[in-house]
Amino acid sequence: MIEDSRGALLEDLRHRYQHLKREGGFYLVLLELADRDNDVRQRLHRIRQVGVERLRALLEYGQQRGRMRKDVDPLVAAFLITQTIDM
Repeated sequence: MIEDSRGALLEDLRHRYQHLKREGGFYLVLLELADRDNDVRQRLHRIRQVGVERLRALLEYGQQRGRMRKDVDPLVAAFLITQTIDM
């Protein structure tokens, strides 16, 4: 586990960028399928939900260690960050 919260966030963002850069076409195809197929839509929703939950846990960890502000709701922050990345 990465001890530095900022470093962990940076690493996560780099990973997401590289993944999208490498497999962006596949992601776009999945988005098109999700428009037509309820099962695909539900699976993509669950994948996003897990991503938000993991990022929330990372933000909470940073708050517990005093590396991140405690007055920020980690779930709201995780949701906003993931939505910004998906744009």
